[in-house]
Amino acid sequence: MAKETPFFRLAKELYKDFGKPLVDEVMSVLGRDADPEMIKKAVAQRAAAPTTPAPKPKRSDVVQRKSRRITKAKASAGKIPGAPIGVVTPADEARRRASYRNTMEAGRAGANWYDESGKAILENVGDDAAKARRAAEVFSITSSGTGVGPNTGFAVKGMNQASFGDPVVTGRFPTAMGGQIDDLYLGDTAVTGKKRTPFADQLAIGGGFYDPSVTGQGNRGVHDIWDAEAWGYTDETGRPLRRAFTDAEHDWMDRQMNMVLKNYGNDPDILGLPGRGQAATWTGAKIQAGDINPEDAAYSYADDIARHYAQGSREAVPGSNTGHMQGLLSAPFERRKEYTDQFMPIFFDEKNRDRIALGNDMLVGPAFEGPGVYEGVNAGRQAQYGVGTTKVPVPGTKGADPRIDPASLGLMLNTEATFGLLGGQKGIAGHRFYSDVPKSRSNALEFDVGGRPISYDEGERAIAALGRAGFSPDDFAVVPSPRGVRAMDLGVFEDDLIRLRDEDPEMYKTVIKERMERMKRLTDALGDELGGSATPGFMHSIYAENAWDKPGSEFGQDYLPLVFPEGRPQFVERFNAVAPGIAEQLRELDRRYAKDYGLSISKNLDEMRAAIAGGGEGGLRELLRKRGYAEGGAVERDLVNTAGDLGLLSQKYADQL
Repeated sequence: MAKETPFFRLAKELYKDFGKPLVDEVMSVLGRDADPEMIKKAVAQRAAAPTTPAPKPKRSDVVQRKSRRITKAKASAGKIPGAPIGVVTPADEARRRASYRNTMEAGRAGANWYDESGKAILENVGDDAAKARRAAEVFSITSSGTGVGPNTGFAVKGMNQASFGDPVVTGRFPTAMGGQIDDLYLGDTAVTGKKRTPFADQLAIGGGFYDPSVTGQGNRGVHDIWDAEAWGYTDETGRPLRRAFTDAEHDWMDRQMNMVLKNYGNDPDILGLPGRGQAATWTGAKIQAGDINPEDAAYSYADDIARHYAQGSREAVPGSNTGHMQGLLSAPFERRKEYTDQFMPIFFDEKNRDRIALGNDMLVGPAFEGPGVYEGVNAGRQAQYGVGTTKVPVPGTKGADPRIDPASLGLMLNTEATFGLLGGQKGIAGHRFYSDVPKSRSNALEFDVGGRPISYDEGERAIAALGRAGFSPDDFAVVPSPRGVRAMDLGVFEDDLIRLRDEDPEMYKTVIKERMERMKRLTDALGDELGGSATPGFMHSIYAENAWDKPGSEFGQDYLPLVFPEGRPQFVERFNAVAPGIAEQLRELDRRYAKDYGLSISKNLDEMRAAIAGGGEGGLRELLRKRGYAEGGAVERDLVNTAGDLGLLSQKYADQL
C-alpha cells in the first residue's frame, strides 16, 4: 500500500467536511505545497462564499485533439512517473517537447515577462534588493489564479496593509493569503513550494536581485496550469488539469523543460533560461486559448504598477501662513521655479522617487513636473506611489465604487503630512483617479493632451478658461496628470451626496443634475482651451492643513497625528531615518536663498527643522515640551483628512436643508 502523505491526509479530511469539488477548486489556486493552515482557511472561506456556476475552462486545439484519444491514453497512464496521460515512451516525451516548443514560439513576445516585471519591482522599491525580494514574494503569494492586473492590485494592497500595520486581507483567498503576507513581514519565509518559490525566484533573476541562499531551489521554471496545459496534462475526461500538481509532475516538467531549452542556448530572447522559456509558453498557451490578444502578450507588472499610482501634490514655496520666505509668493515665476528646482531634490532621489514614500515601504514611481495650482500657479511636482483599492457599496444601489483602501490612505496621509511638516506647507493634498465609475457618480475629469503633463503655460490657460466659464478657483481642484490634467468638482462632496440620497432623494437628483451640468461646462471650457479628450472619473482625494500662524500649531502640530499615527511606532523609526537629513538640507537651502534674495526666515519653522535635524522625532517632541506643550504633541484640533470631510454642501444647497 502506498504511503499516506500529510497532504493526502489533509485532503481526505477536507473532502469529508467540504466535498471534493470545492477543495479541488481551492487547491488549484493555492497548490498542494501551501501551508496546511492556509489551505484550511482558504477552503473554509470559499465554502462560506456565495456559490456561482464555474465557467467552463477554455481549451487549446492541442488539448482538444488529445481528448479524442483519451480512452487509449487512460490505459497507459502512469507508466512514466509524473508524465501526462498517454506519455509512456521516450518518443511520446519527444512529441510533447515538440508541441511545447510550438506553443513557446507562439508566445515569444512574452519571453521577457519576468525580466521586465522583476526590474520594475526593483525600481519601485528604490533599488533595495531585500525589499525587492519581499515584494516579489508578495506578488507570488497573490498570483495564483489571477491575471496581471488583479495580481498587482492584490500585491500593492497587501504590502501597504503590512506596512501600515493593519491585518493583511488580500488576494483571491484574502484571509489565507493575507496570513502568509503577515508572516512574511514578520520575518518568516512565506513563499515555498514547487510553483510559488520559482515564481518569486524568476522575478528576482529577471530583476537582477536573486540570492540563491534564500530558497535554494535554483533556476527552475514555474509550472502553473497554463504551463501544464502546454505539456498536455489532462484529467481522465480529457479536460486540462485544474488542480495542484504533484512533486513527480513538477519533476517531469523540469526535466522536459531543460531538454527543450538546450536548443535555445544562443537565442536572443529565450537564451536557454527556464523563466523566459516558461513565460513564452504561458503567453503562447493563453493566446491559443483565446484568453489574451497577441498584441497584449507582453503585458507585465512593469506595465500595470503605474495603473495603481496615487499622486501627492508638492509645491516648494512655503505657505502664506508660515511667515517663512514670504517674498517668494510674490516673486517672479522664474525665481519661484529656481527655488523649486533646488528644493525638490531634497525630497526625491536621483531617479525622482519620493524618499518619504520609499521609507514607508510603498511601491514608488518617478515624480513628474507640473504646475501646482494653489494660491496661484506655482512650480511643482507630483509624487507617485502605489495604493490599494477597496470597493465601497453605493447606498440605494447594488453597485460598489472603487476607493483607496484604508491602509493605503493612512500611508498616503503620513507621506504627505511629513512633506507638509518639513516643507512648511499650509496644506497638503493628494489623490487617486478612478475611471471605472458610472458617469452619474463621477466627480472629476481627466484631459489627455498628448500623453504628457500640462505645461506651466497650459496651467495658466486652464485657470483663465475656467474663469471665463464662470468658475472660481474654489469650484475645481486642478491637478496635472501623466497624460494631461485632472479637474475635480469641489461644489459638493460625497458624504453629503450619500446623506442626500437617503434624506432627500429629490434634492439629490437636483444636485447630481447640476453637477453634471458643471462638468459639461468644465469639459467645454478646458477642451476648447487645451484640446485633447476628456475621461470622466472619480478623484479620491486627501487634504489637510496646518495653521502655522495660530498658537498650538506654530511648529506644525496639526500634521503630527498623521505623521505619527497613534499605536503605530514604526512611523517614528521611519521618520527618524528620513526626516533629519531632509530638515538639515532645507535649513541650508533657505539660509542661502534668504541671504541671496533678502527673504525672511520664520524663527518657529527654522527652530522646528533644527530640532528634527538634531534629534528626529525626539528632538521635535522636546522642542514642543520646552514651548509649553506638556505631552510634546498637538493641541486638540479637528483635522481635515479627506476630501469627503472638507465641508458641507455649498451654501446654496445647505440653505435648502
